[in-house]
Amino acid sequence: MELLFWLPLLDRAATVETISLAVSLTVIILMALAFGGLFVLYFRYLGRCVDHTLEDESISKEILKEDRGYFKKIKALFDSKDRKEPLPSFEEYHKEKDRRTKGFKVFANVCLGIFYLCFVALMGAAIHIRLSGELFNLGGSYYLVIQTPSMEEKNPFNGYLKDLNNQLDAYTLIGIKPLEEGVSPELYDICAFYGEDDKIIVHRLIEIDTSGEKPLYTFRGDANSASGDYEKKIGIEKVIGVYDGYNNFGLGIAINYLRSNIGIITVAIALIVVGFYDVLDIKLGKKISGRKEYLYAEMESSFTNAYEKGQPFPYYQYLPGGEKERTEKLEHLGEDLDQEMKEEKGPKED
Repeated sequence: MELLFWLPLLDRAATVETISLAVSLTVIILMALAFGGLFVLYFRYLGRCVDHTLEDESISKEILKEDRGYFKKIKALFDSKDRKEPLPSFEEYHKEKDRRTKGFKVFANVCLGIFYLCFVALMGAAIHIRLSGELFNLGGSYYLVIQTPSMEEKNPFNGYLKDLNNQLDAYTLIGIKPLEEGVSPELYDICAFYGEDDKIIVHRLIEIDTSGEKPLYTFRGDANSASGDYEKKIGIEKVIGVYDGYNNFGLGIAINYLRSNIGIITVAIALIVVGFYDVLDIKLGKKISGRKEYLYAEMESSFTNAYEKGQPFPYYQYLPGGEKERTEKLEHLGEDLDQEMKEEKGPKED
């Protein structure tokens, strides 16, 4: 009985548009759940690795890479003969580094915010265009996308087109100026009007019949040799407006894609994936930062101990692998730092 009760409602709602939109939303939800679950598992695994010190080697390598300036200062002090100057701390170095890179960080955050705003605006535009149907409002003006090639070329049969060169390619976005009350379209205007099943058609006005009480309008596509029955004797109430001269092929292609099922799914999934990843990456980054603070303290302690005892700079403690690999990497890293320091000092003067 319950199924029979709902059948009439389902029958009314089950249009192609409704079903396709429902499918799109279902796909978005399922893919969001799938990507969200994968990201949560992946970042949880990485977080546990950090908590259990399994990522210390990679974090140490990252510190060596991103704080090369600090290590160059430390090595220069280690190479000095007297070793009287105290070693700078990571805290001091990072304060100075943050001061120098503050402007860049602000710029990067602003760019990230603009990126997200653009994504959200794009998603909002896609939904708005989809819900608005063929004719949509953007910024207080009406627009629609040409869906057929009936206005692309001049048909030789249509002699009136000789001096009319405003043809429109399929999938071009055009502006439509609504007819004001008491205003009628003029002969040979390109107009948007309702045809069969209230489908919007954009064709040229080729004839105005004023023999009756109200004028009747006949339209035809520039590429067509004759007008269809649905274009003949159209009343003013079915005429939406007149082409205002604005057209953009690239935007038309983009809008056509955005309001399609695959377009909405693509934008939504991209926004969800980027959002999920960014939130979880920030959370993981806090854990890594906490672990770095611990490693900073360990490194400083090791540096200070070696410095006071007159020992060489202990790179090897922060390089992964066996003794041979660590020795090779130590030599390579030391050579890199030496070369950078020489380049900064420049050639010696005689």
